Amino acid sequence: IVSALAKSSSFARRAAFVAPIHHRVSENASTQKRQRCTAASLNHLRPPYHSSQRYCTTVFNNVNANNCEEASRIAYTATNELNSFTWSDITDLFTDPNDSEDKTNNYIPSDHPNLALFRRSTTAQDLYEEHKHYLSNNWKSPYDYLVCSKFGEEFGFKKELIKDDDPGLDKVTCNTEGNGLSPSPEGFKYHCIPSLSQASDYTIQNGMTYLKLVLNDFPYDVQAGIHHWCLWKIGGTCRTEGILREELLWALRELNSYPSDGIGCSSLSSSLIVKQNELTESESVAASSLDKLSTFYWVNPPHLQSMPEIHHAHILCTPADESKKENGFSSPPPV
Repeated sequence: IVSALAKSSSFARRAAFVAPIHHRVSENASTQKRQRCTAASLNHLRPPYHSSQRYCTTVFNNVNANNCEEASRIAYTATNELNSFTWSDITDLFTDPNDSEDKTNNYIPSDHPNLALFRRSTTAQDLYEEHKHYLSNNWKSPYDYLVCSKFGEEFGFKKELIKDDDPGLDKVTCNTEGNGLSPSPEGFKYHCIPSLSQASDYTIQNGMTYLKLVLNDFPYDVQAGIHHWCLWKIGGTCRTEGILREELLWALRELNSYPSDGIGCSSLSSSLIVKQNELTESESVAASSLDKLSTFYWVNPPHLQSMPEIHHAHILCTPADESKKENGFSSPPPV
């Protein structure tokens, strides 16, 4: 009973955004269950200081299924009662207060319970709900729209019209310019050729990986000056292969190569088609190539993923100088 009450109280404090829980994370770190990646399980991002070996992690085991559902609702429910996350908030929630090292780029494990605290603003959530309604009425599936709009013709994808009542008949090729939110003709829906499943099979069979780095269309509620990016992935060695270390490093390098005053510009994006094992750390990554931005990056656990059938990572970034000013120092803090 005491244990159950403690867990309930702990979760309530997280949901109310009262205090970070680094000490509980570190205390439970040794009890986290890890298993080798199998076809029946989901693969998550590995920390950059490990090898690129593929692993799967279970959802944090100190929260039960009911609480996981509650956490999901918290993460995706907008509210006017909470302020936007500042960089200091994010730092407090996802860094160890006992670690005196100043880290510019910070990996967040997928099983970190504070990930459930992220949410969209009221405006962003309303737009997201409208977008889901549009997809339901005009596209065969959300994945058809995502692959067409994010990867597009550059990767060999195009959209077609199919009869809503019989997807196997009356295919009509349509104008794909812009891939905007145009309504489909009555009785028809858009779908993507090839489909996500077909593209996954093709890339895996041919030893290829598709990567696309874009701004999140419906970002979490973060303060102005913090930008929310997503790295989308198709292919790899198997369907359960998640985002690998070298793929995340590629994304961080790309972000640091963008103009500082344009990091939040939706016209910016990066694309990569690469053969397996060709994308390596290549003599590691020079610290100077990743020092323009401060970042937090992670893969959400399954119960927080709105698009679980396509691997993707989240990256929050802000100019490094600004993040240091907000945290109260302009140079690395003393040990």
